[in-house]
Amino acid sequence: MIDTMTIATKLTPIQCMSLLQDKIGISEDEALSYIAYKFRTSSSPTYSSIDRKIRALFESYKAQFKLEYIRFCFSKKTGSIYLIIKFHLIDFVPISFEDFINDKFPIPYQLFSGNEEEVSSLVNTYCTLIMNLFFNSCPWDELELLRDFNNASIWRIDYSFNLKVPENLVSLYLHQFNGSVIEKNRLKKRTRFKYDSVYLKNQSLAVSIYDKHKECLAKNRPDLDYTKGILRYEVRFLKARLVKSLKNKYGFTNRELLQHDFAQSILLNYWLLLLPTGDFYKGTAANKRIRSELPVRQANKLIRFQKYLQDKHSVNTARKGSTYTTKTFDTNLKTLNDMSIAPFLVPINKSKEYGISKYRLGSVLPNPYKQIA
Repeated sequence: MIDTMTIATKLTPIQCMSLLQDKIGISEDEALSYIAYKFRTSSSPTYSSIDRKIRALFESYKAQFKLEYIRFCFSKKTGSIYLIIKFHLIDFVPISFEDFINDKFPIPYQLFSGNEEEVSSLVNTYCTLIMNLFFNSCPWDELELLRDFNNASIWRIDYSFNLKVPENLVSLYLHQFNGSVIEKNRLKKRTRFKYDSVYLKNQSLAVSIYDKHKECLAKNRPDLDYTKGILRYEVRFLKARLVKSLKNKYGFTNRELLQHDFAQSILLNYWLLLLPTGDFYKGTAANKRIRSELPVRQANKLIRFQKYLQDKHSVNTARKGSTYTTKTFDTNLKTLNDMSIAPFLVPINKSKEYGISKYRLGSVLPNPYKQIA
């Protein structure tokens, strides 16, 4: 349910200075000069001997504490110092003793589910990391505040789900989702990724569905066989202020944002907002279904509506230049959704190209959305 998370722990200049003195062995004056220098040059990387020592220190913590990365951020805008920590949450999926002795480790690319054991493992790792870093650098009362996971700020969190489909139909599913997705809540479709994924983004949020195998292949990642037939669906909260508003809206702590039921609700809510829940039909099968369930006049109108969508090549394009009123357009979409029919039909050429009949799917391509619920 969650792939990665980035958190920021706010430090005072004295806490940062004490950490540098304790962990990399520089003097108070050197630490103070370094912090002042970093604020002046916060927009560009520096490569001083102190920087190299800090990178070496943080590198030593990455494997020990299951971190994607750890670094300082000196914000000239706010005048604050942050310790930025990024977790790849698969590392907190537990392994039983029986699995360990039989060399059965978590399946690559599976996701953090948000159960109590996984959440506790992550929180305890964070607390231990902070204790290790600041034990000799802070008074106990300050250390208690720093090590409280709920006092940190979540700067980014990626809610995710692996949708499993036949390997050879991944590209067809992406074609159908691209044809069906609707821009809402200032989420704009990015056409640069049209053939590899469905991608919508605003300034602080991104929603995507993409071919996980193709992504891993491009990045030369291991265990590629595990990614075949996986469509990764993600809702990415990209800004700290959006995560903060989410916490305020529900009255949640950081820990509660990681829990399974909440992660599932985020994934479902954004899917219902932007994407179809019905199955993808070939035109003749959709027409037959519609005529069998609706009065003749209503059925004819709905069939004409679907043909209009196909002629415009996507629901989103059709909506922008629609001759239908907004109310009629949305009513037709709702009728199709209530019948579990996705609005964008599988084109005849795509049905033949991908040989849907080979997969014993008949004239219907099942919507993997149902796997989330």
